[in-house]
Amino acid sequence: MLETVKENGIKAVGEAVFCPGTSLLLDGDIKAGGGHAIIGVAAGLIFGRIGWVLVALNSFSKSATGKYLHQQFRMPSMPAAASPTKSK
Repeated sequence: MLETVKENGIKAVGEAVFCPGTSLLLDGDIKAGGGHAIIGVAAGLIFGRIGWVLVALNSFSKSATGKYLHQQFRMPSMPAAASPTKSK
C-alpha cells in the first residue's frame, strides 16, 4: 500500500513539474506517455495552464486507475433487462 502511495506521489509530481504523460512514461507506456506529452504541450500553448493541467490529469488518471479521465465519470452500465419470453 505504501509503495503504491509513493509511486503515485512521484507520478503526480512528474505530471505537475515535468510534463503531462510522465506517469505513463514511468509505467513503460511510451506511446501513450509520448502522446500525452505532445498533446499536453500543445494544449498548454493553445489553452494555457488549464490545457496542460487537464492533459496531465488525464494521464495520471490512466496510470493510477487504468481509466482515462472521462471514463471516471461514466455511470456503470446496467445489465440488459431480461426480455419476456413468448409462450406458445
